[in-house]
Amino acid sequence: MNGPSRHRLSAGTLLLALAFFAGLRTPAPGCVIIDPRPRPPIPPAPPPRVTLPIETRRHRAEISIREQVAQVTVRAVFYNPNPFELEGTYTFPIAEDVNVSSFSMRVDGKDVQAELVDAERARQIYEEIVRRRRDPGLLEFVGDRMLRARVFPILPQKEVAIELRYDEVLRSEAGLMRFHYPLRSAKPAAGSIDEVIVAVELSSNAPLKNIYSPTHDVSIARKGDREARAVFEATKHVPERDFEIYALANADDIGVSFIAFKDDDPKASFLLLVSPRVELPATETIAKRIVFVLDRSGSMAGKKIQQAKEALRFCVSSLGRGDAFGIVPFGTDVEVFRDSLVPATEEDVRKATGFIEGIQAIGGTAIRDALVRALELLRGGDGSALPAIVFLTDGRPTIGETRIESILAEVKKANDTKARVFAFGVGDDVNTDLLDRLAVENRGTREYVRPEEDLEIKVSGFFSKISSPVLSDVKLTFSGITASEVYPRAMPDIFRGSQIAVAGRYEGGGRGAVVLEGSVGGRAHRYEYAVSFEPRRENAFVPRFWAVRKVAFLLEEIRLHGRDEELVKEIVRLGKRHGIVTPYTSFLILDERELAAAPEARREVARRMEESFERDREGKEAVDAASAVARGGGAAPAPAGEAGRQLGGTFSGSVRKAAERAPGPGAPGGPAAGLRLVREDAIVRCGEKTFYAKADGLLHDSEYQEGMQAESVEALSDRYFALLAEIPEIGKYLSLNRDLIVCIRGKAYRITGNKPAE
Repeated sequence: MNGPSRHRLSAGTLLLALAFFAGLRTPAPGCVIIDPRPRPPIPPAPPPRVTLPIETRRHRAEISIREQVAQVTVRAVFYNPNPFELEGTYTFPIAEDVNVSSFSMRVDGKDVQAELVDAERARQIYEEIVRRRRDPGLLEFVGDRMLRARVFPILPQKEVAIELRYDEVLRSEAGLMRFHYPLRSAKPAAGSIDEVIVAVELSSNAPLKNIYSPTHDVSIARKGDREARAVFEATKHVPERDFEIYALANADDIGVSFIAFKDDDPKASFLLLVSPRVELPATETIAKRIVFVLDRSGSMAGKKIQQAKEALRFCVSSLGRGDAFGIVPFGTDVEVFRDSLVPATEEDVRKATGFIEGIQAIGGTAIRDALVRALELLRGGDGSALPAIVFLTDGRPTIGETRIESILAEVKKANDTKARVFAFGVGDDVNTDLLDRLAVENRGTREYVRPEEDLEIKVSGFFSKISSPVLSDVKLTFSGITASEVYPRAMPDIFRGSQIAVAGRYEGGGRGAVVLEGSVGGRAHRYEYAVSFEPRRENAFVPRFWAVRKVAFLLEEIRLHGRDEELVKEIVRLGKRHGIVTPYTSFLILDERELAAAPEARREVARRMEESFERDREGKEAVDAASAVARGGGAAPAPAGEAGRQLGGTFSGSVRKAAERAPGPGAPGGPAAGLRLVREDAIVRCGEKTFYAKADGLLHDSEYQEGMQAESVEALSDRYFALLAEIPEIGKYLSLNRDLIVCIRGKAYRITGNKPAE
């Protein structure tokens, strides 16, 4: 972006108030004076000075949350790339409902005077800058207050460091707190931020349970029950979303958080987070009876078998007092460590480690025999212990029974202990149909370890999560609402240190209860939680989170049981509404302008995607699809946006591959060669809305239907700002800086000319 008119003047960046004044003299009205004397030639005017946009080198936000008070420190480093000094204003948006108890600012280590501007005056400032600079990005913050301070001078080709501190009192309901940080305001004028860090320190007098960011993929480290640290880090980053995090603090053994949102749909959407305490007495955890089934066929030779053995050693050494275990390596034949399960004593763990060391990769793959033998080992013993199998393989059955249906039927018949099966597929040659169904039909999970991933780390990390069961055979019910379309359909077991996310729809409201029932060590337990079912406007991420879960469930149904047109229609409907890319919504990311001239290319790409998804059970694309569906429908919550990217990202890649394979000129199917076919910006998500780039050059709101009447509004016109005053929430869509059609409050608006000046 060159020139002052191209600056992005987002709050949280330096707003450059550059003014170059010249004395202007105007003659009296109606009077013209002609001077006949000759004059020297007028020298040419100097070329206008080009002002490059300020660069953001670093942006770091450190947040300390104790009880309901958040202390926020923002440190940002900016760089002036120009050969002359500048003057700027640093602004930072503050939501109207945020209670700021104190604030201060420093520039290059010196205290500066800052002011908190009320929402009405802030709106006027935002609008004035937008009118002058044609920068709709600021419109997102209309309705917010702002903190601001003068920054001068910004020396030529030097850095300037800004530090902002403020305290905020958070709202808490039943122990659930939400913190919002306006990270989007740090979006630079051009390029990306070299380093972005948002670090949240949480501490509480009551145990911390659910800690969840719906916006960013944070790493969470716990320090016992009452302290935790959540961190988001990125390099060369362009902030497109504000940062949010939820935390629940209460004394219950298992914490439950109910988060809901409702738009124009008759039903509301909810996200239910369930998490036990980190520190629980041994009497509140469940012993395990577990068998490790390890594929040692010839294809596992080399690095894979070494990593698998290290992972197995870790798992065995991590067993708790009261656990019992077995080991079943298999190739052409099936071995066992012992003919029955042994207790996890120090002596037996030592002997098992020696047994693991002697495992060698050789032979075929007798999957049926290995699984049946493992299930036989689980029979008898302590009925209060949780039975489980950890099954690791890199291939498909080649010895004995090889038919998938027969293997599944025999496993079902032999599994009279109701053992959970946790399956790991290693590499791209596994049969995803077998592993998916083994896990789904036996109340376990499946994960796929790609060739570039570390098998030892993945298996060890997974086992750490399931090492301490807290509640098994879980049942979830609601009192006060009518819940429907709840995913996952079957509640998984709850493990210490884990977090379960349940998404669904409901009718009703007010106050009610969530009831969890299950067993601990063979004893029935019931937990009842009083909750508010009232939806909140800040939870706009919830409907898409639910939609991703439902789409993943429907895709899994098709993979496991075959194509069903009703399921496909529902996938397409949800995909369009929420911008979820699937094998049946591949057209969402195809270039409409190019395909308008070659519609047969669209049909070819869609056909290839659907056929590959429904047919392939082995190979890289099959593992990609199985992994995406497993992640999208998993019980552990990823950020709402991340969950959609995990599901859609894989299929976006598959669309690109299908597009590459589309026929060229003269080939059957029509001329598609030379078409890019896939648009990176075809789907744009903002707030709770999804937009699609169409052939007319506009972004279309997913709620917009062809033929709907839309009011035309020219950007920066009087009507444009009047509309913003009437409907402040439209500001975040106008801030996309794109021509678009948006549906809001029951009406459609066509916004054109919404682009920066050249």
